[in-house]
Amino acid sequence: MTADVFSNVPGVYINEIAVGDITSFEGVGNDPATQAEIVVTAPPTIAKEFVPPVIAPGESATLRITIGNDNDAAGSLTSDLVDTLPATPAVMVVAATPNITSSCPGGTGIVSATAGGTTVTINNGAGTPPGGCVVTVDVTAPSNGDYLNNIPVGALQTTLGPNEVPTEAPL
Repeated sequence: MTADVFSNVPGVYINEIAVGDITSFEGVGNDPATQAEIVVTAPPTIAKEFVPPVIAPGESATLRITIGNDNDAAGSLTSDLVDTLPATPAVMVVAATPNITSSCPGGTGIVSATAGGTTVTINNGAGTPPGGCVVTVDVTAPSNGDYLNNIPVGALQTTLGPNEVPTEAPL
């Protein structure tokens, strides 16, 4: 017998069948008892911010991307997470000196951010440890104005599921 089960509440669930709880028309019962365990993981989260949140044109700010993992087990990205920098009111780019940092397993080797480029990529396969990790990259904008950088729902794809909430950060 098989049954599909579903839960939207993270946790560990154990389904137990005691000796004799299942019997057939022929009077045959289950012996020994049996159990199955299912672990329902919490989806990952994503957050971002610019530090400082206000800069003069041509100055640098640090873009901080936080991947949250509230599970006891690590996960990993199943596709690249690409953060496209804002193009209005002018094109924001990765700074001439990107100053990439990463607390994620694999360190800075999991991050692609080319000076003058318009994307920051956390590579497919990057680990997301319990408690999460943070990637930072310096960026710059050439003009005054409000820049809004966002990552939509589902942009973060991991072995723990996708991000269910978008994130955005103003500069």
